[in-house]
Amino acid sequence: MRAMTFPAAILATIKLLALVALPWGTASAQDMFIQIEAHPDLSTARERARFFAGSLNDVGGFQIGSRWYGIALGPYDRQTAGRRLEALKQLGMVPKDSYLVDRDTYSRQFYPPDTTGLPAPEAAPDGSEPGAPSRAPTVTWPQTSAGPTESRRQALRSELLLTRDQKLDLQRALHHLGFYRGSLDAVFGGGTRRAMAAWQASKGYVPTNVLTTRQREEIISEHRAMLASLGLRSLRDEVAGIEIDIPQAMVTFDRYEPPFAYYGTIDDSGVEVVLISQSGDEVTLRALHEILLRTVAVAPTDATPRRTSNRFTISGTGGSGRTFVHAALIDDAIKGFILVWPEREDPNYEIVLQAMRESFTPLSGIVLADFHRGALPAISIDLLNDLDLRQPRASRSGFYIDGRGTVLTADGAVNGCGRITIDGSHGATVVASDRSAGLALLAPTEPLVPPNYARSRTDTPRKGSKIAVSGYSFEGKLGAPTLTYGTLEDIQGLNGERTVTRMAVAANRGDVGGPVLDTTGSLLGLLLPEDSGSGRLLPPEVRFAVNVAAISKFLEHSGYVIEVSGRDAHIPPLTMAEMAAEMTVLVNCWEE
Repeated sequence: MRAMTFPAAILATIKLLALVALPWGTASAQDMFIQIEAHPDLSTARERARFFAGSLNDVGGFQIGSRWYGIALGPYDRQTAGRRLEALKQLGMVPKDSYLVDRDTYSRQFYPPDTTGLPAPEAAPDGSEPGAPSRAPTVTWPQTSAGPTESRRQALRSELLLTRDQKLDLQRALHHLGFYRGSLDAVFGGGTRRAMAAWQASKGYVPTNVLTTRQREEIISEHRAMLASLGLRSLRDEVAGIEIDIPQAMVTFDRYEPPFAYYGTIDDSGVEVVLISQSGDEVTLRALHEILLRTVAVAPTDATPRRTSNRFTISGTGGSGRTFVHAALIDDAIKGFILVWPEREDPNYEIVLQAMRESFTPLSGIVLADFHRGALPAISIDLLNDLDLRQPRASRSGFYIDGRGTVLTADGAVNGCGRITIDGSHGATVVASDRSAGLALLAPTEPLVPPNYARSRTDTPRKGSKIAVSGYSFEGKLGAPTLTYGTLEDIQGLNGERTVTRMAVAANRGDVGGPVLDTTGSLLGLLLPEDSGSGRLLPPEVRFAVNVAAISKFLEHSGYVIEVSGRDAHIPPLTMAEMAAEMTVLVNCWEE
């Protein structure tokens, strides 16, 4: 593992954190509080009080009047309260509008159990106890006096006494030990019963589908021993703002490199955990997704990505190991984690991954960017320079032709690829191709609903009319397609070919496969690569496109159709650019 090196700013902050955690004075008039938040509902106030209690001392929750609930620090004497308030604001550990109040502001206390002499809390309106822990406690299994033998009827009777948490604990143990693959719902249905029988058979017991009291004790002990060997314990990273269970016998803290907190391998276990924490929005999340897909250090070679507007996962294998990535946009912050495991078939991977997914808890209001105090770009440039990026063999353009996410592109863009992706995150397969026409049809490997798709015109375009090519001119470097305007020079090729049109347009290599549109936004054709095999050296702006008639014929033979456009009015350039961007995709061809 790499030695840890802390920047001076981090060391200074850690010292100040230690300072504000110490008692500030012993003056007798301790009647001042620092109010940091107030909420109109008790459940939210209780949750926020628990959040602040995870990083601050002296957190209390108190009723204010009849309808508000305040979260405060204290009590202190006035001088101590003022000094601590300024220190906490400087560190960004409390809201900037926090202020001092005297104890008469508050009435009943709801969090934690009373220690200040204020009136005792009333029962919560929702019936729950004030100050309840935010994380479920370890399930208790009291020692039993049951004998070594127990009939199936007796086992069923004792099973009825199990709590919901105990049933979940049993299902989780059966799952982690490789016998159960159903949902963790505390319902002992057919799947759970079969898992119980399989475990019994593996131990030499009669498979009755019902665990005896002693067998339940045995499987729980076996499960806990397995978890102990992994060191699977809760980690609360106050800097990254994440609470999560990780295998602490296999990884330990290494370093912070925003937006990542690295937990490196111990004793050459090969296991790595990376926490993701940064401010951001949907654009930042999408950029992070693209980068992680290309990064050898974290992305598997056969990655299966899943992305929505506010979250994504990447999972798969690479080399001899496995990788799982999860990130989500929550309250203007991107939080997530990465698990890298050295063995493909190790069952412990599934155990650890499940525990991490179930326990992953973002801590509100804390991100690595805030810790370093300053605007954090989507991804640190210095960090990118250190990463070994895996680049696609080729990056070209394509466009949606229907509402199912089917993509038409140039045959040369996907010929001989080990793997194909659409827009960097959606896997795709070639469902039809015609090398002579230069066309290939891609279908997404998972359901995909495009924002827009191409529609063709039926009449013959006029020579000299304005056209536009939409494509990833710079092969994905800009992150969005470019619209390049040109002129339709002829409706046939130089040798009279009826399947192509000739244009004058300054298109780049990355534009190949993109749609050629008229000024109504209707499809005229698909941009072909430059004619490099004929030996002719044409002017750079002379380009050719497969026309709509040839495209329609190809699609018809493949079992697809392209809709006819009903548009006949010219549309403004900005509208054209937006429409083209919605239908144009980046097609990446990857090696095996």
